[in-house]
Amino acid sequence: MIVIINVDDLIILASHVSILKWLKSRLEDEFEMSHLGGLHYCFGVEFERDRANHTITMSQSKYMEEVLKHFNMEECKPIGTCLM
Repeated sequence: MIVIINVDDLIILASHVSILKWLKSRLEDEFEMSHLGGLHYCFGVEFERDRANHTITMSQSKYMEEVLKHFNMEECKPIGTCLM
């Protein structure tokens, strides 16, 4: 189990749903909480879960688009940075 806390946000990751439900129940006994659903976006990282293949994909494309927009560089041309 992994629990990530940032100010008033809480992310819980567990290998089994029963463990997740147990912790959530214990926390709800002590604190006022609201469940916002599955994790989709946090700290500039997008999360996409594929339950069928048991995978989670992480991406920062949305964050990068926001950075480019902030610096008025939406129309810039990408270039590879891999050195060989």
